[in-house]
Amino acid sequence: MKAFQELPLQAVGRLRRIRAFPYVNRASRQVVRFLDPYPNCEPLRMKYRNWPILALMLLAAYSHARADWIKVGQTEQSVLLVLKEKTTYYVDPTSIVREGNLRRVWEIHDLSDKGASGERSVLASVEYDCVGKRMRTLAATGRSLSMARGEIIHLGSAIDDWIELRAGKEDAIFFKIMDMVCTP
Repeated sequence: MKAFQELPLQAVGRLRRIRAFPYVNRASRQVVRFLDPYPNCEPLRMKYRNWPILALMLLAAYSHARADWIKVGQTEQSVLLVLKEKTTYYVDPTSIVREGNLRRVWEIHDLSDKGASGERSVLASVEYDCVGKRMRTLAATGRSLSMARGEIIHLGSAIDDWIELRAGKEDAIFFKIMDMVCTP
Protein backbone atom coordinates (compact mmCIF):
# COMPACT_ATOMS: atom_id res chain seq x y z
CA MET A 1 0.00 0.00 0.00
CA LYS A 2 1.36 3.39 -0.94
CA ALA A 3 1.67 5.89 1.86
CA PHE A 4 1.80 8.80 -0.60
CA GLN A 5 -0.25 9.19 -3.72
CA GLU A 6 0.35 11.85 -6.32
CA LEU A 7 -2.83 13.17 -7.88
CA PRO A 8 -3.40 15.90 -10.41
CA LEU A 9 -5.28 18.97 -9.12
CA GLN A 10 -8.47 17.89 -10.94
CA ALA A 11 -8.67 14.60 -9.06
CA VAL A 12 -8.60 16.26 -5.62
CA GLY A 13 -12.35 16.93 -5.59
CA ARG A 14 -13.18 13.29 -6.29
CA LEU A 15 -11.75 12.08 -3.00
CA ARG A 16 -14.67 12.31 -0.65
CA ARG A 17 -14.60 9.10 1.33
CA ILE A 18 -10.86 8.89 1.83
CA ARG A 19 -9.40 11.03 4.55
CA ALA A 20 -6.32 12.64 2.99
CA PHE A 21 -3.98 15.36 4.12
CA PRO A 22 -2.95 17.77 1.31
CA TYR A 23 0.65 18.53 0.48
CA VAL A 24 1.89 20.29 -2.69
CA ASN A 25 4.97 18.81 -4.31
CA ARG A 26 6.99 21.83 -5.50
CA ALA A 27 8.89 19.98 -8.22
CA SER A 28 5.94 18.48 -10.06
CA ARG A 29 3.36 21.08 -8.89
CA GLN A 30 1.00 18.27 -8.11
CA VAL A 31 -1.01 17.78 -4.94
CA VAL A 32 0.35 14.95 -2.89
CA ARG A 33 -2.08 13.46 -0.42
CA PHE A 34 -1.12 11.33 2.51
CA LEU A 35 -3.85 8.76 2.83
CA ASP A 36 -5.06 8.04 6.36
CA PRO A 37 -4.88 4.27 6.84
CA TYR A 38 -7.66 4.47 9.48
CA PRO A 39 -10.25 6.92 8.13
CA ASN A 40 -13.03 5.75 10.46
CA CYS A 41 -11.05 6.47 13.64
CA GLU A 42 -11.77 10.20 13.61
CA PRO A 43 -14.91 9.85 15.76
CA LEU A 44 -12.84 8.01 18.34
CA ARG A 45 -10.19 10.70 18.29
CA MET A 46 -12.85 13.34 18.83
CA LYS A 47 -14.51 11.26 21.54
CA TYR A 48 -11.36 10.82 23.62
CA ARG A 49 -9.79 14.23 23.09
CA ASN A 50 -10.81 15.38 26.59
CA TRP A 51 -9.27 12.47 28.48
CA PRO A 52 -6.88 14.69 30.50
CA ILE A 53 -9.86 16.58 31.93
CA LEU A 54 -11.59 13.31 32.74
CA ALA A 55 -8.44 12.01 34.44
CA LEU A 56 -8.24 15.12 36.64
CA MET A 57 -11.90 14.82 37.58
CA LEU A 58 -11.44 11.16 38.56
CA LEU A 59 -8.37 12.06 40.60
CA ALA A 60 -10.33 14.76 42.45
CA ALA A 61 -13.16 12.31 43.15
CA TYR A 62 -10.70 9.72 44.41
CA SER A 63 -9.01 12.20 46.73
CA HIS A 64 -12.40 13.11 48.25
CA ALA A 65 -13.29 9.45 48.68
CA ARG A 66 -9.93 8.86 50.31
CA ALA A 67 -10.33 11.74 52.78
CA ASP A 68 -8.02 11.92 55.77
CA TRP A 69 -10.43 11.17 58.58
CA ILE A 70 -9.36 12.26 62.07
CA LYS A 71 -10.53 10.21 65.02
CA VAL A 72 -12.26 12.50 67.52
CA GLY A 73 -13.27 10.03 70.17
CA GLN A 74 -15.32 7.06 71.22
CA THR A 75 -18.50 6.67 73.27
CA GLU A 76 -19.89 3.68 75.10
CA GLN A 77 -23.54 3.05 75.73
CA SER A 78 -24.77 0.11 77.78
CA VAL A 79 -27.65 -1.89 76.37
CA LEU A 80 -29.70 -4.15 78.67
CA LEU A 81 -26.96 -3.83 81.34
CA VAL A 82 -25.01 -6.59 79.58
CA LEU A 83 -23.92 -5.39 76.13
CA LYS A 84 -21.91 -2.27 75.51
CA GLU A 85 -22.20 -0.50 72.17
CA LYS A 86 -19.18 1.51 71.17
CA THR A 87 -19.32 4.25 68.56
CA THR A 88 -16.16 5.85 67.21
CA TYR A 89 -16.48 9.32 65.67
CA TYR A 90 -14.32 10.59 62.80
CA VAL A 91 -14.25 14.04 61.13
CA ASP A 92 -12.94 15.10 57.73
CA PRO A 93 -11.27 18.48 58.39
CA THR A 94 -10.98 19.26 54.67
CA SER A 95 -14.78 19.24 54.37
CA ILE A 96 -15.43 22.07 56.87
CA VAL A 97 -17.55 24.85 55.36
CA ARG A 98 -17.79 28.14 57.28
CA GLU A 99 -20.85 30.41 56.96
CA GLY A 100 -20.92 33.03 59.72
CA ASN A 101 -21.39 31.20 63.03
CA LEU A 102 -22.41 27.96 61.32
CA ARG A 103 -20.05 25.14 60.34
CA ARG A 104 -20.82 22.12 58.15
CA VAL A 105 -18.64 19.03 58.31
CA TRP A 106 -18.71 15.39 57.19
CA GLU A 107 -18.55 12.82 59.99
CA ILE A 108 -18.32 9.05 60.20
CA HIS A 109 -19.98 7.29 63.13
CA ASP A 110 -18.36 3.85 63.19
CA LEU A 111 -20.51 1.36 65.16
CA SER A 112 -19.16 -1.66 67.02
CA ASP A 113 -22.27 -3.73 66.14
CA LYS A 114 -24.83 -3.44 63.38
CA GLY A 115 -27.50 -0.79 63.88
CA ALA A 116 -31.27 -1.14 63.63
CA SER A 117 -31.26 -0.95 59.81
CA GLY A 118 -28.21 -3.20 59.42
CA GLU A 119 -25.72 -0.34 59.09
CA ARG A 120 -22.18 -0.79 60.39
CA SER A 121 -21.26 2.89 59.98
CA VAL A 122 -23.02 6.19 59.27
CA LEU A 123 -21.73 8.91 56.94
CA ALA A 124 -23.36 12.19 57.99
CA SER A 125 -23.23 15.85 57.03
CA VAL A 126 -23.68 17.75 60.29
CA GLU A 127 -24.12 21.47 60.87
CA TYR A 128 -22.91 23.09 64.10
CA ASP A 129 -23.92 26.49 65.50
CA CYS A 130 -20.76 27.69 67.22
CA VAL A 131 -22.47 30.49 69.18
CA GLY A 132 -25.75 28.76 70.05
CA LYS A 133 -24.02 25.47 71.00
CA ARG A 134 -26.38 23.33 68.95
CA MET A 135 -26.21 20.87 66.05
CA ARG A 136 -28.38 19.22 63.40
CA THR A 137 -27.90 16.45 60.86
CA LEU A 138 -28.34 17.60 57.26
CA ALA A 139 -27.87 14.26 55.51
CA ALA A 140 -27.02 10.75 56.64
CA THR A 141 -26.58 7.40 54.96
CA GLY A 142 -25.81 4.06 56.50
CA ARG A 143 -23.09 1.82 55.14
CA SER A 144 -22.77 -1.93 55.39
CA LEU A 145 -19.06 -1.85 56.32
CA SER A 146 -16.98 0.20 58.74
CA MET A 147 -15.48 3.59 57.82
CA ALA A 148 -18.39 4.38 55.45
CA ARG A 149 -17.52 1.62 53.00
CA GLY A 150 -19.80 -0.95 51.45
CA GLU A 151 -23.37 -0.77 50.27
CA ILE A 152 -25.57 2.25 51.00
CA ILE A 153 -28.41 1.70 53.48
CA HIS A 154 -31.27 4.22 53.60
CA LEU A 155 -31.81 5.52 57.14
CA GLY A 156 -34.97 7.60 56.77
CA SER A 157 -35.40 11.38 57.04
CA ALA A 158 -32.31 13.40 56.30
CA ILE A 159 -32.74 16.78 58.03
CA ASP A 160 -33.18 16.89 61.79
CA ASP A 161 -34.22 19.82 63.93
CA TRP A 162 -31.62 21.72 65.92
CA ILE A 163 -30.46 19.84 69.03
CA GLU A 164 -29.23 21.90 71.98
CA LEU A 165 -25.99 20.45 73.31
CA ARG A 166 -25.80 20.13 77.10
CA ALA A 167 -22.69 19.78 79.18
CA GLY A 168 -22.33 16.21 80.37
CA LYS A 169 -21.16 12.78 79.40
CA GLU A 170 -23.75 12.18 76.64
CA ASP A 171 -22.88 15.25 74.52
CA ALA A 172 -19.15 15.44 75.38
CA ILE A 173 -18.13 13.95 72.01
CA PHE A 174 -20.21 16.51 70.10
CA PHE A 175 -18.65 19.36 72.12
CA LYS A 176 -15.28 17.93 71.14
CA ILE A 177 -16.26 17.91 67.45
CA MET A 178 -17.72 21.42 67.73
CA ASP A 179 -14.48 22.72 69.32
CA MET A 180 -12.50 21.18 66.46
CA VAL A 181 -14.82 22.56 63.79
CA CYS A 182 -15.40 26.04 65.28
CA THR A 183 -11.78 26.95 65.98
CA PRO A 184 -10.38 29.24 63.24
